[in-house]
Amino acid sequence: MPVKSRRKHTNNRDRHNSNKRTRFPGTAQTKRWARKLNILTWILLVWSFLFADPASNIYKPFIVLLILMPWLALIIVARTPGNFSSLIGTRNSASGKTEVDLSFVMPGLLLFCQFSMNFSLLRWSGIPAIHLTALGCAVLLGASALWTIRNISEKKIEKVLLLLLMLPYGYGTILATNALLDRSSPQIFESVVLSKRISNGYRSRIPELDIGPWGPQTEETRNIFVGYRLYEAMNPGDRICAYLKTGALGAPWYWIAPCSQTAQNPS
Repeated sequence: MPVKSRRKHTNNRDRHNSNKRTRFPGTAQTKRWARKLNILTWILLVWSFLFADPASNIYKPFIVLLILMPWLALIIVARTPGNFSSLIGTRNSASGKTEVDLSFVMPGLLLFCQFSMNFSLLRWSGIPAIHLTALGCAVLLGASALWTIRNISEKKIEKVLLLLLMLPYGYGTILATNALLDRSSPQIFESVVLSKRISNGYRSRIPELDIGPWGPQTEETRNIFVGYRLYEAMNPGDRICAYLKTGALGAPWYWIAPCSQTAQNPS
């Protein structure tokens, strides 16, 4: 390459880097925060399925962190939007752009899984307030995300997919609020374990129990997701208790635990 041409190329590159630093101040620091947030998401993912215990003292802070993480991801993207790919998929893997997809989408899925596995609503129908509030929460986060990435993502399919992926976050957040802010005293109903099994889910094994009728549940309660500790402790024919509470948002919910122990209130 001729000297004059090489100098021109170097000057153009320096000018581009200078403009990039001017346009996106604090880029390096923001990228570091994005990487830290992604690492924290992986830690929470592992902890959620292996160590999360609703009776532990750190369970509430864990849930609060899951609720806040998508908003933290949006704040990071909003600060330097030119350095990020789409929130739900990298559009140019060779661009070197930072991704916060995992930190934005995964917390909602973990929230929904936690409250599907550890707590159960007595009924899903007849409580429109729960569904409307969950949808409102999902739309709020989705709309905030669409506004944040308005200059990043131009694909309509990505925007539709993003809104759909917000549904687990909406329901997980509302179920968490309904359970963890509930200050009512539980009603205790005795039942019996009918059977237990390990179901094969997507890349995971899920322990389940079937229990007999109890309290307002006049039929068998099947496919109750439980933790491995409770699953190993229970066998068909064992006594088990359901602890029923009214719900902070008016949606009755319950959890199951051995009757021989004083069950700690997870809320």
